[in-house]
Amino acid sequence: MSNRPTCNPPKGPAGTTAQVIIPPGWYTYVSGLGRNCFAQTIRMQIKNGKGTNTETLVHNPNTGAAPNEMMKLTSGDKSHIIEARNDEQILTVTAYYATNKDPNADVTDIESQDIQVVKGLTICKAATPTHLLKELPDFVTFFVFVQASADQEATEDVPLYNDAVCTINMFKGTKLDHDGVPVNYAGKSKAGNGVGNNSTTGGTTTGSGTTGAGATGGGLKDTNLDIVFVQDCTSSQQPYIKASIDNIINISTTIASSAKLAHNGLRLGLIGFRDVGASDEFVTKPFPFTSDVSVMKNNLSTLVAAGGGDYPEAVAEALDAALHSQWRPDATKLVILITDAPPHGIEPNDQPSQGSPAGKEPLGIVRRMAEAGITLHLVACEPTLSKDFKYALDFYTAATKIAGGLVFPLVSASKLADYIIGSSLERVELDALVAKYGKTIARRAVFGKKESPEALAKAYHAQFVADGVTVTTLEIEKVYQDYSEGRKNVETYCKAASVAAACPLLDVPGARLLPKFASGSVSPSVTQVKRPVSEAQTSRVVNLSINKYSKEVDSQQVIGAPTFDEPVENSFTIKVPAGWHGFVTALSRAKYNQTLKINHVQGSLVNNNYYMISGFNQTDETMCLEQSRGDNFYTFVARPKPIVLTPSFFWSKEDSNGEALDEDESDQYRSKKLKVVMTETPERAVKTFPNYVTYFIMAEDQAEADQAADVPEFNDCVGIVYLIKNTLMVRNEN
Repeated sequence: MSNRPTCNPPKGPAGTTAQVIIPPGWYTYVSGLGRNCFAQTIRMQIKNGKGTNTETLVHNPNTGAAPNEMMKLTSGDKSHIIEARNDEQILTVTAYYATNKDPNADVTDIESQDIQVVKGLTICKAATPTHLLKELPDFVTFFVFVQASADQEATEDVPLYNDAVCTINMFKGTKLDHDGVPVNYAGKSKAGNGVGNNSTTGGTTTGSGTTGAGATGGGLKDTNLDIVFVQDCTSSQQPYIKASIDNIINISTTIASSAKLAHNGLRLGLIGFRDVGASDEFVTKPFPFTSDVSVMKNNLSTLVAAGGGDYPEAVAEALDAALHSQWRPDATKLVILITDAPPHGIEPNDQPSQGSPAGKEPLGIVRRMAEAGITLHLVACEPTLSKDFKYALDFYTAATKIAGGLVFPLVSASKLADYIIGSSLERVELDALVAKYGKTIARRAVFGKKESPEALAKAYHAQFVADGVTVTTLEIEKVYQDYSEGRKNVETYCKAASVAAACPLLDVPGARLLPKFASGSVSPSVTQVKRPVSEAQTSRVVNLSINKYSKEVDSQQVIGAPTFDEPVENSFTIKVPAGWHGFVTALSRAKYNQTLKINHVQGSLVNNNYYMISGFNQTDETMCLEQSRGDNFYTFVARPKPIVLTPSFFWSKEDSNGEALDEDESDQYRSKKLKVVMTETPERAVKTFPNYVTYFIMAEDQAEADQAADVPEFNDCVGIVYLIKNTLMVRNEN
């Protein structure tokens, strides 16, 4: 099966039926242009796994329709839409005409003796150029030209296949709706068929390959990873500083190789901290990022544990310094805080209560980290943290949850390297899932049903499990007692605007540590394994995604609709708002040379040297761009600023076309007048179907006195402008 639509050659007597194969996942709309003064009907039969449906487009001058008008459905819509499905669909188009002048005649009744099958069809095609598929929606259109009578002879001014034009237009879907929420196409298909790498939740199409970290995990190839170690340097911390010095080379080498990082993809930063007070040598001691592990080892060697004393330390100042480090925009960002003390403002009677003598507010800093895509992990030096402080564990559990991280209980400094390596690898692999699904998750949280993080975590966990996604996971023996009061305190911190506003906090009725670990002489077992992604890890992916992307997707402006001015002589102006893709093509309808000039203005940028041309005897063919590789579309990508598009028409019976006709100072080569008709997404389908606007611009080249008798006007060239709203339904920006 082809991944793009195909059209079989016309079939039936004299080739009167066109058949288009619509692959799974493609949206289709069909429109018709009645070109003559008699009644015409386009019958569409759509066959898929559900059955066969028949619709008709009608152009009936007997009831007031003029030549060169859009054909209509019985609903009044000017195009028929066919939703994307998971199975292949076959669209069969047959054209009919009637010369009966009775206004009451039913021109959709193909069994009537007054209705006749046309005598022939000819078909041509235009499609998104393959070299532009990374920037534009995948769009394919077939033009079906209709020849009604058998006794007409072609002349220079009146070609055959001129009685009607049917356009069959198709967009490849992404399995997302306009807001990026996954949708389930109807129908079934074989595993692996469907819509390929854009496959998401639900439905019965398996797609082609796993997502995110993949079934084998390992993160993203050529990823950059920035890690900042925030090391407590007060008097109790010397064993942990020494463990970092002894293991930093192994830590760096293992992370760089296991996470498949780019060359020099791992950078390490360091911030030492003590407390605000005259007795300490420094409050924070920052070291810049380095990709040289020997430099990092030397930086660690300069840290000496000393000072402190009032227990809460300058944690807020250290986290603020980490937040403002020189992070690479494209890197996975990780802060590993190693301490046995909380920030100021957490414990009862601690001063100042707002969290820092210097005015730094720790919850606000953590939330800004989350918005910047920085994950915070705490290596909690136990048993001191849990035995000496009442609410420190609850605060850090909340802080790491907000910033997508975890609390790792460290009883023995010998386990420090395991925590750093395992948490780093896991974070890289979770970031792969955030990169793949993050904006979609944020849109589901912000738009439409505004799904909760809990509901999104359940939905995506089911999808990840079905896709076989595995991630590096640290399996740590349970260290902490579980108390409902502690869980409530965590919830209070998560909801509070600041630590000062986090109230009331509840007393926990017993020891925080399990008896086995209360003395500090026994360490929990720690194992690094590769296993299916857990719901807790999926929940972190969801929270990371919402924190990182929700403001971006929520701030996206509503995209306006295109407008146009009435044609003036040989030109027509369309005002294209920001956020619409454009495709322009032209169809040659006469045997002499024809040219469509395209003037494209965006702000101060003017492109006015694009010409679509035809040559002698090239009727019923798409015209080609003079400056390209023969592309039969002029295209432009949706921009953040409006575009003014002005097509202009020229013609000549001499041996010249393109720019030569435009540059002639006389008006002899300009078409004399234009007529414009349009169709757009039916109002009932704007939420479930790609938003399109299509303009048919028909040119009359010659003055009225020179026109052939009994031939409708605007018969010489047809320019078509397709505008497609840039939403995730037709182009997945991820």
